[in-house]
Amino acid sequence: SFADSVINVNQRVEFDGYYISEKISGLTEGSAVDSFCVVRAVCALSGMVLGVGFSEGKENMEAYRMALYCMACDKVQFCEQYGVEISAEDWPSIGLSGGMVLDRGPAAGYDSDVEINWLKSVELTPIYSGQSKATVESSHPRDKKTLGQPTHVHSKLDFVQMAKREIIRALRNNHLSDASRRMDDDMYQAGIKPTPHDIFTYWSMRGRDSSIGMPFESAVREFLSRRPAVIRKDGVYFYGRKYRSRALAGTGVFDQIARDGVIKTAAYALTMCVRHIWIEVKGILYELDFVRTARTSLGTIDISLRDLQQIDEMRRHSGAGLRDEQPAHEQYFDDLFKENTGEDWDAGERKFGRPAKGGAARRDTDDFNRFRGASK
Repeated sequence: SFADSVINVNQRVEFDGYYISEKISGLTEGSAVDSFCVVRAVCALSGMVLGVGFSEGKENMEAYRMALYCMACDKVQFCEQYGVEISAEDWPSIGLSGGMVLDRGPAAGYDSDVEINWLKSVELTPIYSGQSKATVESSHPRDKKTLGQPTHVHSKLDFVQMAKREIIRALRNNHLSDASRRMDDDMYQAGIKPTPHDIFTYWSMRGRDSSIGMPFESAVREFLSRRPAVIRKDGVYFYGRKYRSRALAGTGVFDQIARDGVIKTAAYALTMCVRHIWIEVKGILYELDFVRTARTSLGTIDISLRDLQQIDEMRRHSGAGLRDEQPAHEQYFDDLFKENTGEDWDAGERKFGRPAKGGAARRDTDDFNRFRGASK
């Protein structure tokens, strides 16, 4: 069988999703909201987690594509996009696999295609077969069952913090899981620890690695979702947030916008974090950083795409609401002024010529200055 013929790391990779059981904290109110699905890609030979992806809500194809994006990326770069600092040795895998094992869920339609030159085969697991993806399913976190009335855990973590936790969980599993059944005598003699990380490294260092490289720019275009954005004269705006980069500014695109107004475009973004976005200008992909203003708290650089969309909707509704309420508010303050002065807000009359500067005007000016303490 295909499973028995695996001799290299990254030759056969199993994909599957699990759900975070805790309720997470909403960004604006801190209330308990449903968590999300985590999709993992796990090497069949070593048991190492090679990629993670997230979906806001139910398991979907976007989460599988993000897991593939993670697989293709240098993991130091991938983790930095979420604000997690690691070293290259912490997560050494880079590259896609030509053999994917999927269940019959949202990713079942991701089959071999002539345009997908890196994918050689897709294996779909049999229906109701729990052992067909034993490698990845055994790595999923398990919740303890409790007796009594139903309960739930309201986590203090928000979407992005929870995503960071699941990235670090993958690292922890890679370095701490017991993978002794994957060891042989030569590996013990070589002093290899029975962990997925060390087993993967052992085989990879000996050339037993089927990883398929993909340039980072290609991974962004291939796997990340495109969403609307606009380029203005001072930056790129993505759901109301401003992004810039020196490289993009160097192209002169912002000088062109100063003359022409606004250019509609599309940006590539990660599902659970919009610390960075990517846009394509004249065939070149540029990575943009969120522009933090002096009033921006440090935590708001780490925000999920859903939260960013909700805040942008609130911003637009708030502006529309203010415009609707403005006439009534203006009338209220006009009335308040008249109650306190007996005069209308714009009381007076327009006269021709310049105001007189005779003795009466000087006496009024002197009275005013004495009133405000400017003269004796």
